[in-house]
Amino acid sequence: MTNDDETKDPRKEALLLYLESTPPAQMLRDLSGGKKPLSTDVQLAERLVSTHGMSIGVVNVLLQYVSIQNDGKITKNYVERIASHWKNKKITTAKEAMEVSLEQHSKYVKWKKGGQQPIKELENIKVVEARQTAIETAVYDSSMSDEQLGKFVRNMFVRK
Repeated sequence: MTNDDETKDPRKEALLLYLESTPPAQMLRDLSGGKKPLSTDVQLAERLVSTHGMSIGVVNVLLQYVSIQNDGKITKNYVERIASHWKNKKITTAKEAMEVSLEQHSKYVKWKKGGQQPIKELENIKVVEARQTAIETAVYDSSMSDEQLGKFVRNMFVRK
């Protein structure tokens, strides 16, 4: 199915029309089941439109995406980080925003199912492996005394 075929889906067309034409404050109200949205969320949405020049459609997709990802919470820092990413990618329409958010969500789900470790954990594993290799090399180096080997190993674990 091509992108042109996807937009012919009447439900998707209706959603895109809603996202492109609904003020973010109203979309936030709809998102919360008709309850008045928090003023901080409305101000955040308005700032994204007025200060950062994002379209209403992109802001609406962004707010919905963050709300879905965060169990209904809209976190300013998270919103701004994604907004910055989307600005750098030159996302200007609700359709583009939906595509990139679905792509990011798909990558996240794939990452989570794959059981991949966070980058920090991988870096720690590499450090431990490098230390182990260095220690093994030093142990088999016959030119080092036991005292020198002990100092060498201790120095590897001292934080500077």
